Amino acid sequence: MKQTPEELRQKKRELLMRKLLGEKYLSLRISGDYIIKENLQTEKTGIICKVVIERGEKESSYNIEGSGCGPIDAFFSSLLLGLSKEYESLKTFQFSALGLDSKVITDESLNHSGSDAPVEAILAVVNERGDYLYFRNRSKSLSRAAIQAVLNAVEHFVNTEEAIGLLGGLLKDAKKRNRGDLVDTYTSILVELVKVTDYSKER
Repeated sequence: MKQTPEELRQKKRELLMRKLLGEKYLSLRISGDYIIKENLQTEKTGIICKVVIERGEKESSYNIEGSGCGPIDAFFSSLLLGLSKEYESLKTFQFSALGLDSKVITDESLNHSGSDAPVEAILAVVNERGDYLYFRNRSKSLSRAAIQAVLNAVEHFVNTEEAIGLLGGLLKDAKKRNRGDLVDTYTSILVELVKVTDYSKER
């Protein structure tokens, strides 16, 4: 599926943040088992997993356990609950929809039925401005693709918050030193990042 203009802008923001944050850029991944428990009577899904947070060579982890209307809603809401104590910006957006794009590809690596063809998960979230952001991931596992799309969304917001906080300090310093060139550069980046969230606690 072709990327939307907003997704192209998101990639531009991600490159800006990676350059700005360097080793402080945060990445998320699942470690070990991702356990799903379905209750067909209550129509609730429980999930248990461990999320590892990586910053350069440093690692920390969260044990995630929660429930929701399906495994993705359960994971999304539980992950946000666990991380929002540290990252307030995660309270500024909501899960909107999850789409799947599955295409059977003719390739010797696929089995004869095509059942192991890759599937692409497209996650839509809406921020406090009412803007929609889209995050996607492709995998041969439907659940893995959807989970990684959620991790991509959370990474984007957390790193945006980190970058905005860092820019606040850099702007103050540039103004103090009368560096108009740096003020213009940092302001330009800040204007782009606050399109995601205007949360600006300095770190």
